[in-house]
Amino acid sequence: MDEGGTPLLPDSLVYQIFLSLGPADVLAAGLVCRQWQAVSRDEFLWREQFYRYYQVARDVPRHPAAMSWYEEFQRLYDTVPCVEVQTLREHTDQVLHLSFSHSGYQFASCSKDCTVKIWSNDLTISLLHSADMRPYNWSYTQFSQFNKDDSLLLASGVFLGPHNSSSGEIAVISLGIKQILPHQMTTAGPVLGEGRGSDAFFDALDHVIDIHGHIIGMGLSPDNRYLYVNSRAWPNGAVVADPMQPPPIAEEIDLLVFDLKTMREVRRALRAHRAYTPNDECFFIFLDVSRDFVASGAEDRHGYIWDRHYNICLARLRHEDVVNSVVFSPQEQELLLTASDDATIKAWRSPRTMRVLQAPRPRPRTFFSWLASQRR
Repeated sequence: MDEGGTPLLPDSLVYQIFLSLGPADVLAAGLVCRQWQAVSRDEFLWREQFYRYYQVARDVPRHPAAMSWYEEFQRLYDTVPCVEVQTLREHTDQVLHLSFSHSGYQFASCSKDCTVKIWSNDLTISLLHSADMRPYNWSYTQFSQFNKDDSLLLASGVFLGPHNSSSGEIAVISLGIKQILPHQMTTAGPVLGEGRGSDAFFDALDHVIDIHGHIIGMGLSPDNRYLYVNSRAWPNGAVVADPMQPPPIAEEIDLLVFDLKTMREVRRALRAHRAYTPNDECFFIFLDVSRDFVASGAEDRHGYIWDRHYNICLARLRHEDVVNSVVFSPQEQELLLTASDDATIKAWRSPRTMRVLQAPRPRPRTFFSWLASQRR
């Protein structure tokens, strides 16, 4: 602007210049003067920035809940939990599974070290309790799940019996903390196959979804409408004649999405990661779904986060080995935990949360300092 406040360049020319800049440079230029600040918030400008920066297909509309392109760009950039804030090293072997309590105040971890650990989910995560299952002849702990009111934790694992036999067992741990082991439980109801046939427990199948490959992970959206499936596909046209000898599976891992109302596949995510186990073997990698995002582990030593609406990969979360499990906090989707074969658990928060946590807080004034200032 000149000394009289008149713009030296028309808005249209400033707009064309801003189109050639990246998002950070546009925001920096907007601090120069009022005219540039107004142009830097232009909706058409941020629509172009959005599609270009995130490489979203032009036929994909803006999220229906978004109020502006600028705010939508900021949401994807600022609310994804991609900042590593803490690494937990209390496990001594591969960490296989993570699960949050429904309140979000605690979470549990299972590991090849044969322990179930319960953690307090504060700003700094701390270990509350560790249950060693080796005295009960377990080989390792595998999965865990909190009950509805978070008063019990169910943990499954592999029991080693005589002659190298093995079987699955479930231990119930009250958050008191009291362990209820399989041999302490009773079965008051009928046992399948004893006095009641299988048809008394199960009706006919309602629907079968053919994935055409090995399923290695599943998760439901919070509204329970969409099913997300990690899959390694079989070759096109392959027919499984013998279930014990399936065809070789692909190295690439697909993320498939099914609408459970229509039972149809609604979208197929880009293949953002690859498996490294042989194509005649398979393993289970967990995924989790929040309100806006989908997260999944991978064999390439990363966890991945996708946006559910735009179907794009937003973050890669680094570990030193296979990432087995990922889980969003049920109360705060800007907090994500990842577990890996490198025997660590990592906590990740969003850039926005980190700014809030690190912002300097004003020092409270004491009564005496206030009184002294009044006497001056």
